[in-house]
Amino acid sequence: MKTTIINKLRKEARESWPGKIGEDRELELVNFLEKKLTEYSKVLGFSESQILESMEKRRTYMCTNYYQEANFPNLKDVRVFETREDLTKLIPSRKFRCPSCGGVSTDPYKCNVGEDCDWKSYGLLGTLGKGLTFTIKDQFLEKGTIDNIFMPLEFEKEDQ
Repeated sequence: MKTTIINKLRKEARESWPGKIGEDRELELVNFLEKKLTEYSKVLGFSESQILESMEKRRTYMCTNYYQEANFPNLKDVRVFETREDLTKLIPSRKFRCPSCGGVSTDPYKCNVGEDCDWKSYGLLGTLGKGLTFTIKDQFLEKGTIDNIFMPLEFEKEDQ
């Protein structure tokens, strides 16, 4: 299955632009996928085929734009939790630091501190490097993504 999907993606990348640019896009995509699938499989414990199928289920736009570091970062920079319960146990306050205004939000994705700030962790600038990037292992095949939220207050204490 992995080979079939990669061949389809190679074709899509190659045909996205004529000539050498299309060929370069194909090569970049294949190199990226091979690197990420190896890394994600090793860390998450799923087969490369399972991971690629999961990623493809979620893709809704051009493969050369989807398969990038912004969507699939190195897992050395990502906290991996076995279950959602493992994550939520570590955040009993359910409070998160907004990276823009510095206030305390009760929503991990959208600042709800006041009317002056409506920062979103999923916006163009994300969490400005001040958030928590994570994935939930037992949900990864279903979701196929890495998540980014405002920094839980409990985790700020860990970073100090």
